[in-house]
Amino acid sequence: MPSTNLERIVAWKEPSSLIVVEDSTKQASAQLLRELVAGAPKELQSLVLCCIENSPQRALRLVPPGISPVVVNVHSSVYAWDTTPEQTADRAQRAHESTVDGLADCIEEIVGAESSQKITVLLDSLNSLILGHPLSKAADLVKRLSNLSSDVVRIIVPFHGDIPSLHSAPAMTIDAILAHLCTTYINVRHSKDVARGEDFVSLDAQSPAGAVCDVIHKKKSGRVARELVYFEVSQSTGRLIFTVFDDMKGMEEGVQQLKVSTAPAKDPTANLSFNLRLTEEQKSARSEVVLPYMKAQEVTSEPTIYYEPDDDDYDEEDPDDDLDI
Repeated sequence: MPSTNLERIVAWKEPSSLIVVEDSTKQASAQLLRELVAGAPKELQSLVLCCIENSPQRALRLVPPGISPVVVNVHSSVYAWDTTPEQTADRAQRAHESTVDGLADCIEEIVGAESSQKITVLLDSLNSLILGHPLSKAADLVKRLSNLSSDVVRIIVPFHGDIPSLHSAPAMTIDAILAHLCTTYINVRHSKDVARGEDFVSLDAQSPAGAVCDVIHKKKSGRVARELVYFEVSQSTGRLIFTVFDDMKGMEEGVQQLKVSTAPAKDPTANLSFNLRLTEEQKSARSEVVLPYMKAQEVTSEPTIYYEPDDDDYDEEDPDDDLDI
């Protein structure tokens, strides 16, 4: 089975400099974010974790074990009332304090000082910035971060699509702005939102088994590719396994068809008040009957060509003489 665009993006085989991940209260994107961070080899990657919505201690849950990120703490300036001391020294290489206004400058300085072959900048969420500031500030931040992105620098911006912005207008929404700026837009949805005939209930929210990603990817050639990808957690490795959603439905339908085909066929002539079956003698007599079209196919002589000569009264000077005009 060919790999999906999302699988190639995770493994850095398909360039994508700015990735926007939208989730909701039905299905979170934490599993996918961890997989995006773990896609590159640890010895070749540097991770910059920007904590805006969550405290550094909570945001570090998005980082797979074995990766020590550079933490930028914006949470303390956004939520000044939250003065709980944080213990990040055991997981982080360095910790920086920043404000919303100085976040872009701080990230630019950190990225410029890194020497790794691949650099990932992960924001924990953009919603705290959207709720407390105009959309223009969030758009300016994402635009400046997109200027930093390249084939070796990847920016990941998640946000919650079902949380409304206090400063949005009908003509300008945060999802439209991010979809315009990004190279890959991933909408993480619950599988029951996509499957037909299945109703979503609140108890189904946050399925740990997997989810469906609606992926829109802008390639360097200018072509836009869209796919539905289902991911599930591997029991052996803990990594995500990606499957094109149409292929997954096809496999399920194939299994159902296999079950139907292996079931014993029912006899349509059973339990009738009259007999529709033929005896062996009747079958033998029917096979010996010579049908008319079989005789017509028998060749009895050499093929013959019949030729009918043209009329001799053809006038070359007036070829249309025989037409009634």
